[in-house]
Amino acid sequence: MREWGQLRGLGRWRACRLLIGGLLIGITLLGTISCSGRATPQVGDSPEADAPKRVLVFVPGITGSVLRDRDQDRVAWGRGRNLVTPHDGGYGIALTIDGSPSRPLFADGILRKIRLLGLRKWVYQPLVDLFTSHGYHLGDLAAPTAQDDLFLYAYDWRQDNVVSARQLFDQLRAVREAHGEESLAVDLVCQSNGGAICRWLARFGSADLAQAEAGTAQPAPELTIHNVVLVGTANGGSLRTLREMTRGRRYVPFFGRRFEPEMFFTITAFFQDLPTYRTDLFVDAAGEPMAVDLFDPASWERYGWGIWSPRATRSLAKRKPPEARFGSPEQRSRHLATMLDRSQRLQAVLADGGPVAAESRYHLIQNVDWETPSQAVLSQEEDGTWHLGMTGDKEIRKQPALHAKITALGDGHATRTSQLHLGAAERAAMVGDVFAVDAGHFETILQPTAHSHLIGILRQP
Repeated sequence: MREWGQLRGLGRWRACRLLIGGLLIGITLLGTISCSGRATPQVGDSPEADAPKRVLVFVPGITGSVLRDRDQDRVAWGRGRNLVTPHDGGYGIALTIDGSPSRPLFADGILRKIRLLGLRKWVYQPLVDLFTSHGYHLGDLAAPTAQDDLFLYAYDWRQDNVVSARQLFDQLRAVREAHGEESLAVDLVCQSNGGAICRWLARFGSADLAQAEAGTAQPAPELTIHNVVLVGTANGGSLRTLREMTRGRRYVPFFGRRFEPEMFFTITAFFQDLPTYRTDLFVDAAGEPMAVDLFDPASWERYGWGIWSPRATRSLAKRKPPEARFGSPEQRSRHLATMLDRSQRLQAVLADGGPVAAESRYHLIQNVDWETPSQAVLSQEEDGTWHLGMTGDKEIRKQPALHAKITALGDGHATRTSQLHLGAAERAAMVGDVFAVDAGHFETILQPTAHSHLIGILRQP
């Protein structure tokens, strides 16, 4: 047993913990693999039917792109070990809010698979296999050729979604030039947060937020976007994002690397996933409505959300000397106000502003039947601090009536109402109803039924 020999020097108790932990990871990953198999559905046998009609661009969600350290030439996010180590609270991939340079990371491809302890978890590779098996030729956005008609957009998922959309626009300009077209015919397949990027690109092209708000932004004539396929998208945001920003998150249960709330506090795209589709988001312990504004910075400090959460307060207090990247209290307050304001403005423009090109058709592939947080419970503890309770919490489940009140149907991340929270012009461009898939928020895009439906969409003239 070579593995046990390597662990002996760590001491019996620590070795046992690591072996048990490895078993838990194995169970977790195998469970995921079992529901996201790699089999590619056979959708017709005719080469003519499978011939791509347009250039296809796939845009992944948050955490769906590999981040590489430019100075050290090492993967900072995207390998299995990044889910477990280092035990840094996620600080290694945090941005800064004090104006100082952050770690020089850049997007280095989409996340195709993860290996950990000899086990493999498919991420987006099954989708790539699906497209290439139906006639698409995978190219590189950094060096496109005339033969390439499939591109995978890797972006720094920590940054503003408008910035990501404008960067994609610039890269597609090179594709258009390589194809020698005045206007490039494109289909967009967008997963989770990728939906916000694709929706912006389809309606506003390379415009910035101020231009879109002023009504001067239009669909870009250089791109003719035929299909916008939104898979597992929280178009109106997700209340679960507030939970992760307040409690932190582990991607591997029990002992995986924990990403602390203060890390999420630096990530612009997380703020832009906060829910804007409804304002009655909070109730008290008795289920009665509370007039609490999620987008009022004072609410975050009063109720202990984000970097003001008890967990973040304890975590930051342990750091000696204090972490400069998270700024002074005044800088944190300014950063929060800026992020909340921009998030609301961006969502407002997506929901209400700008036309949709006549050629564009919108399609939704979603799970609409799982328990999903729609409201949160705010209860005050004896020490005066506030507790944020949500769907799935043990203490909430013990109160069935309260649990039912704050829960809606969706995919576990976004409610059905949020998924349908599109602008009027986008809704008018929708083709049919939501195509429902029985899988979790991420796993939806890996299901054979979703693949069959997706290929049917892309075959349309």
